[in-house]
Amino acid sequence: MLTLWLIRHGETAGNAAVSAQAETQLSQTVPMGSQTAHASNLGTLTQRGQHQSMRIAETVTHCPNLIVTSPLWRTKQTAEPTCQRFPTASQTEWPVQEFSYLAAECYQNANTPEQRRWLDQDYWQRGDPEYVSGAGAESFSSLMIRVRLIQDRLQQLATEAGNADALVLVFSHAWFIRAVIWTLMMQSTELSAQQMWRLHHFAAASSVPNGAISKVQVRASEIWFTGMSTAHLSLMDDEWLDQT
Repeated sequence: MLTLWLIRHGETAGNAAVSAQAETQLSQTVPMGSQTAHASNLGTLTQRGQHQSMRIAETVTHCPNLIVTSPLWRTKQTAEPTCQRFPTASQTEWPVQEFSYLAAECYQNANTPEQRRWLDQDYWQRGDPEYVSGAGAESFSSLMIRVRLIQDRLQQLATEAGNADALVLVFSHAWFIRAVIWTLMMQSTELSAQQMWRLHHFAAASSVPNGAISKVQVRASEIWFTGMSTAHLSLMDDEWLDQT
């Protein structure tokens, strides 16, 4: 059967600032689901993110059949060490970018954490799968279309000759990975207010660390989630502490 690794990109400048709360103004401009988080300077890997990307490459034990990235620069940076280690692997780009459900313009007058939480809650309580909050944002319906597209592509790959034991690496983003895992667990890509709210709760309760690997098994007729691996990140943290 075909094996898929869904890999979250390495730590970026935006991730580091938000998680450490080191720069209050910066953290106010990169809320989860905002297009602002895709600014090029915030999407560049930190030194730690680069180390994570090297650890990912070391975790891959044999040449992948296919290496996939999203259109965003941080996934391409994260995939680079793996691509260099396996130069004969096929490489491509799929629409596995982050789910940006709130447009940057939504945050123009949201200057406090409470105001930003209200905006986030308002989007999900609206319960409209077709709603688009502004320029550059995406609807829930569009996200589900992208999730189904990736699942269809994987199942098609699983049916092709020579792919019985194929390994496909997809470098993606936290929200999109959560959406794929959730749909596999729920066995549904239904478009409804209830499903939106369920995914929101699932995403809030599930952590996908930078560099984490979520593993999926694929046959022509079925696809299922088998678990998440972060052991390679634990090893990296030990080395990181020795260096700092």
